[in-house]
Amino acid sequence: MKIQREEIVFDGSFIQVSKIHFIGKTGKACVWETVRRKTFGKIVAIFALTKNKKVLLEKTFRVPMNQYIVELPAGLMDKDGETPEEVIQRELREETGYEAKNGVTRILEGPFNSGLVSDEMIVFFADNVEKVGEPMLEDAEDIEVMTIPLDALVDFCATSHSGFLVDIKILNVLPVLEKRGLL
Repeated sequence: MKIQREEIVFDGSFIQVSKIHFIGKTGKACVWETVRRKTFGKIVAIFALTKNKKVLLEKTFRVPMNQYIVELPAGLMDKDGETPEEVIQRELREETGYEAKNGVTRILEGPFNSGLVSDEMIVFFADNVEKVGEPMLEDAEDIEVMTIPLDALVDFCATSHSGFLVDIKILNVLPVLEKRGLL
């Protein structure tokens, strides 16, 4: 496999769509379509746990899916110069009204949906998060904060719900947290 060239076919305000021309394993010329974000770094997300062992989740309307998705609080590194730790702290406060006063711990990092996008995600953990105010949502954000007891999280994620889907990435974090003794 060898990348030959990239052809940008759409260059928007927030994303680029490209055709990547490459040579396949048999020597045949191939083309792959991909999407890239125009941000300053990786996507950040957080597995935040309250003092009473409830997981903080967001039910957010996702335009590409045309429905609500329950997912971990997350955000884009869209301000130049911010560290991933600063971004997740800011996003947690803005989207949920909670703060991680004891700081955050980086627990997992890597690509997802790599057949379409070049995005990578950093997942953080914080315990004893506290509600300090109301969310400060942007106009394009429709978010409802949810708290699910930690001991009910797997059942919640594995059950069909009316009116929303549950992001499967939520459960990917549990084994890592357990192995590191964070839960």
